[in-house]
Amino acid sequence: MVLFTVYSKKKMMYWSYIPHLSYSDSELLQNYCLEYSLNHSEDILLFVEHPCTITIGSKNNHENLLLNHQEMLNHKIELHSSSRGGDVTLHAPGQLVIYPIFNLRRYDKDILKWIRNLEMITISTCEKLNIPAKRNLHHTGVWVNNKKIASIGVKIKKWVNLHGIGLNCNNDLSLFEHIIPCGIEKCIMTSISAEKHTNYTPQDVIPIFIQSLTEKLNIHEKKHLSIESLHDLINLAFTKSM
Repeated sequence: MVLFTVYSKKKMMYWSYIPHLSYSDSELLQNYCLEYSLNHSEDILLFVEHPCTITIGSKNNHENLLLNHQEMLNHKIELHSSSRGGDVTLHAPGQLVIYPIFNLRRYDKDILKWIRNLEMITISTCEKLNIPAKRNLHHTGVWVNNKKIASIGVKIKKWVNLHGIGLNCNNDLSLFEHIIPCGIEKCIMTSISAEKHTNYTPQDVIPIFIQSLTEKLNIHEKKHLSIESLHDLINLAFTKSM
């Protein structure tokens, strides 16, 4: 069982699921949500799925990318530099990418503790599915029997979190053979579906993750936003600030 200290101050969040979103559009959306979070009392939790995309984090280790430009084109894989921390990772349909655009002033202004919170929330999500997930003392992320099930990389801007978690649900794990995941040699990836021997989609996992997150961060009210409502919320916030 995951043990953690629950934050005492109650909070509210909006959440939204976008099943098809390019990586570049997700970075733009996150920055819009950041401005909202800075000027309002609610945080925004984004769940998305990206097309097949390799991202290179702030460590900028291109040597951990095992494909050349032509091979990337042949496999229809996009390549993006990312402002998040960390090394090389891969996103694909079936992986639940979680972007908690949360103002850390409402929690702790402690980046390492925040990353550990994200790990523990993800571990709790796995435990609710009877998957024995754990932290790794040497590498950020979440692991199951020495296989990595979730990668974590963030950027903190104005004390608001950007980027977040890639939790493998039912994505094609063979795609990770095109990279050295997170720069970890001989890293083996796994997924919820692989561990459960049955198909779990990102949509199956979202309510379980929300339960784990709200328990950990003491979020007393949560409201689902459609994609259209999310856009309206952000646009309204910018209109009021002008």
